[in-house]
Amino acid sequence: MTMKNIAKLVTLPTLTLTLLLGQAACAETPDVVKDIYDALLAEDSDYSEEKALYAEYFPEMEYEETLEDDSFTITVSGNEYMDGSWTFVQDGNYLTVTMDSEDYTGMMFVLDVLKAVGDYYGMNTDVLNGYITGLNLLDIENEYFIMTEDDAAGTNSISINIAGPYDMKELDQMVLDERSLEYEPLNEDYISRASSIGKLLMVANGTADDVTILIGEYGGLDDLAYQSIMNVVNILQPKGWEEFAANYTDLADAQEEGYTVTLDADEKLVDEIIDEKREGDSYALIHFGA
Repeated sequence: MTMKNIAKLVTLPTLTLTLLLGQAACAETPDVVKDIYDALLAEDSDYSEEKALYAEYFPEMEYEETLEDDSFTITVSGNEYMDGSWTFVQDGNYLTVTMDSEDYTGMMFVLDVLKAVGDYYGMNTDVLNGYITGLNLLDIENEYFIMTEDDAAGTNSISINIAGPYDMKELDQMVLDERSLEYEPLNEDYISRASSIGKLLMVANGTADDVTILIGEYGGLDDLAYQSIMNVVNILQPKGWEEFAANYTDLADAQEEGYTVTLDADEKLVDEIIDEKREGDSYALIHFGA
């Protein structure tokens, strides 16, 4: 299994969001559960792609999906680590599922359903995923993705808003910083790191002496990208980072002894770092070293 394929199997950390009480309009159509279910099972959905990937490496696994009037269920069998059943039930404006607190497979399916909601309502699902991650990291209460923990029962209930497109008004507050970059400074050991939040993503490959950092932003590079570049460099601290921090004062191409910055990087260079570019992203490529 390649590192790129392994990355597709890794789930995001469990989100801890506060339950909100409130009134809202009901989901837009009576068939919304079926429509989201259909989006989940679409040939090009993340869920379908994950199924195909698992089938390649774990052929003994079996998936089954069933639809009811107000719910649908995903069942997996044949693999001791992923065996189970998860039912998403409509509760007013939400699809709610309850699972064990340490159920990372269930959380993977929650994120798949979230993306299916995004597809159904025409949202960019990469940005949607980054938005939900950002709400959690910034500890912003929201009405879109709600998790309640029952410590006594050892369970989490997760509710995904299905009433309509999300406004995502907090996107411009979300920048790559220490909250999404929990990394130690670089040293002589080769590393590969990746993070995302809101509209932004980061991939860093290399050592303290020679590292390439890719920053991507949906909708075009702006001050959020500049802030993110500075934060990533200050956290990773490659050789020459102090000079970079002192002299790189605005978002622009740069070519100095010890580092280069290339805005709107060539697609071939980006393809060498990430195999699936996000639609609508622009990229900055920062390199430290000879």
